[in-house]
Amino acid sequence: TKVVAAAPPTTQPAPTSAPHVVREVLSNGLTVIVRADPSVPVVAARALWLGGTRLETSATAGITSMLAALLVRGCGKRNAKNMADEVERLGGRIGAVAGRNSLAIRAEWMTASWQRGFELLADCIVAPRFDGGEVMAQRQRQLAQLAAEGNYPTQVAFDLFTQTLFAHHPY
Repeated sequence: TKVVAAAPPTTQPAPTSAPHVVREVLSNGLTVIVRADPSVPVVAARALWLGGTRLETSATAGITSMLAALLVRGCGKRNAKNMADEVERLGGRIGAVAGRNSLAIRAEWMTASWQRGFELLADCIVAPRFDGGEVMAQRQRQLAQLAAEGNYPTQVAFDLFTQTLFAHHPY
């Protein structure tokens, strides 16, 4: 067999400069980090808080998951349907995540609607609705999910592992 080496490229890729990152701590303690990339026609934003299951007690177990689900199911004057319609009009999406150590809202929308997108995200952060019907529906979903977890051996094993490893810790 004959081995043929590939010829080196005749042109070098254009050097790219790292995106400019701005980090600002506001007077209320909020840290804002902005990284602009004009080559992408989308704005992405994340809001993150310390929290999660590590701060839950046996009396509040599941509250972080409940909060994450409800933060984006209505805010300000918008109910869940109005919220979904507005997110669609923005050409974006919004969701929340509950973790072991944090709670976060993530949102993306088209650059052309950046201002309206930030207004919507801000409403979710400072004016969530927690409509009674939404709260009860989410509670039922979470209870059904907990009941179903016993049907999955890998989940049962994982739960046993974390109970053994963390003993008296919320994890």
